[in-house]
Order: sequence, then structure tokens, then C-alpha cells
Amino acid sequence: MEIQGCLAKDRKPEEQRRSLTRGDYKLYIDKNNRARIYYKAQEITKWQGLNVGIFSEGVWYSSYDSRLEIERPSEETMVLRFFHNQLPLIQTWDISLNADGLLKWVVRVSLSASVRIDRRNVFLFLSKQYRQWFSDKGEGAFSAFANSEWKAMDNSSDAGGFMGVDSVNELPGVMVKSLSDAGESYLIQNTDLNISSRVFELQREEKKESYLPGEYPFFNIEVR
Repeated sequence: MEIQGCLAKDRKPEEQRRSLTRGDYKLYIDKNNRARIYYKAQEITKWQGLNVGIFSEGVWYSSYDSRLEIERPSEETMVLRFFHNQLPLIQTWDISLNADGLLKWVVRVSLSASVRIDRRNVFLFLSKQYRQWFSDKGEGAFSAFANSEWKAMDNSSDAGGFMGVDSVNELPGVMVKSLSDAGESYLIQNTDLNISSRVFELQREEKKESYLPGEYPFFNIEVR
């Protein structure tokens, strides 16, 4: 019993280090390095939660194929450093969360050697409970999940665009917007039936093929 009590005490600081809790909202980094969002103990996200992908030399690399370090500058902020296992780079996420559920997510990349980057993507995977989507271009209902393919609901490449889902049952509405002026493409999707998730994606095609060693801004995202 004493051993179990010690283990429970050890787990509590680790759980707190991996959690940003403000009001009814919580961001939690699980043991698989997935960032999950909760509202009143119900998960808003699904599958990979928040994710950043890099397309290089014909291969997709996920932020979760990395060793993770977590820093907590304050109760409202978290810094995540993803040391990629296959690329000479570190992704740094600066995340803040307030009691109204406003999540600010800034991503930058540090390279220790030259890397060709053809495309970069940021994803937010959401619960399948969400039924209605909206964007700066229009609104609609999510279709049924297909057996083996992802399906686009809406896309936009206009600066200043946004995309979101309406509240449903006990889950609040969610809206995603880029704060940069780099001209990312917005895409609202369904995953396949196996994953059964709604997806918000921001994608940026690269004009320069190779990045030299150094630090570069990647994304500046607001989720509310």
C-alpha cells in the first residue's frame, strides 16, 4: 500500500505538468505526446488532437514521431519541444489557454542541418459528435464517414479566413483561425470511418525547397 501511495504522489505532479486547466477547459498532453482538449471533462478532440505535419522528400513526418520535452512558464502557458526522430529539427509549440477557452498556439522550428520542406500542415482533429461546420465561405452539415477515404467539406485559400463547428449536446462550438499573413489554405474534412473524426487543416505550400540551419516561424493559430 505504501508503494502504491508513493506512485500516486509521483503521478500527480506529472499529470499537472502535462495539463493546462483554465475554467471549464483543459489541454492535456497524453503519454503518446498527443495534445487533447477537454470541456467539463468531455473530450472535444479525437485521435491525434493537435498535430503539425511536415512533407519532406516525399515523406510525411508528424510531430508525434518525436521525443517530447515539456516546460511550464506559468499556469496559463506551456512550451512543448518535439525533437524529431528522423529529421534534424525541433518543433517548439508555445501554447496558452484562458478561462474562456481561447487557445493560442504558436509553432516554430529550429533546424540543426539543412532540410527540404515541401509542405507544412497543422491539424485539429475533433469529435464526431459535431454535425455542422461553418467557414468564411459558407456553412453545411458533415456527410457520413466513408469506409476508406477522407472527404473534404469546404476549402479556402483567402487570408483572414476561418473555420469552425457549431456547438452540439454538451460540447461547445470551436473556431480556428490563422493569425499569420502567409496565405495558408483552409480545409474542413471528414476522416475515414475507422478514425471517425472531423478535421480542420491549415496547409502551406513552400516556395523555397531547402531551409538552412536556424529558427523559423511555422504557424500562429488561434482556437476558440
